[in-house]
Amino acid sequence: MAKKIQREIKSSLFIDYFGIDEVVGKQNFLELYNAIHDTHYTLENCELKLRLIDDTVYKTYKNDLGMEIDGHLVVLMEHQSTINSNMPLRFLEYITRIYSSIVPGRARYLTGIYPIPTPEFFVFYNGKSDLPAVSELKLSDAFIDTAQEPALELKVKIYNIGNIDLPFVSKCDKIREYSSFINYVYENADMQNPDSCKEVIQQAKKKGFLPNYLERKITEVENMLCAKYDYDLDIQVKQEEAFANGMKQGISQGIAQGITQGITQGIAQGIAQGFNRGLEQERIETAKRMLEDNIDIKLIEKFTKLTVDEIQKLQN
Repeated sequence: MAKKIQREIKSSLFIDYFGIDEVVGKQNFLELYNAIHDTHYTLENCELKLRLIDDTVYKTYKNDLGMEIDGHLVVLMEHQSTINSNMPLRFLEYITRIYSSIVPGRARYLTGIYPIPTPEFFVFYNGKSDLPAVSELKLSDAFIDTAQEPALELKVKIYNIGNIDLPFVSKCDKIREYSSFINYVYENADMQNPDSCKEVIQQAKKKGFLPNYLERKITEVENMLCAKYDYDLDIQVKQEEAFANGMKQGISQGIAQGITQGITQGIAQGIAQGFNRGLEQERIETAKRMLEDNIDIKLIEKFTKLTVDEIQKLQN
């Protein structure tokens, strides 16, 4: 059995800048959260708890983040490709795993209510599609029966941060700074060329993008953005491999099933044909004996189910 390769899980730049970075992560998260809710939280008047789970599909790249604040569990995700309508389903899996990690096993069987933080779900879209400034996806949109009131609902709010002129982006300084930096890099670098990417990031640092952060973490930022390209390529390769493996497996299964079905059908047909031939031969022998006893042909026909012509041929 091949030994499984352990890869380091790399966080996206967004997740690091708005959560994980030990110097500015939580402060930037608060500015983002305050812009969404028109609140005024500071690091001094609230407690933040980082909630992370391992990515379930791509083990080398993380672009989602959970943060607990004042009785709320906020799940953030950055997205740069086409918005996936199944995002609520992914968030449902995410929040379920977080709740499983923070609620003690015995507490689930208590007769009283065990309080859990109220969930909130946000996607920050930084791609090229012309999305509204704010939009929403609902889990219930995927339900087969949409006529009745759903017993379960999960709403994901999507903010378009790709355009720095949109209201929410202009409202939050950290989002505007981040989006401006990302736009500058993607517009000026060949993202398939690591040297080009690194050169443009160095230029952005000199121009004053993400001050202090780039000065501290220029190498990590280069690796994060390269990881982003590798991640997209990884998805493409995995999809191609899955398709190829599916085709190969489907063909193999089809051949195997064909052989099995052929053998089964052959045996069944052989038994049936043998039985029918035996029955036919028995009818003929019976008819011959009845002819020898000079029994009327009409009676032989009725008894053996042979036709008159078939019986008359036996007389010759």
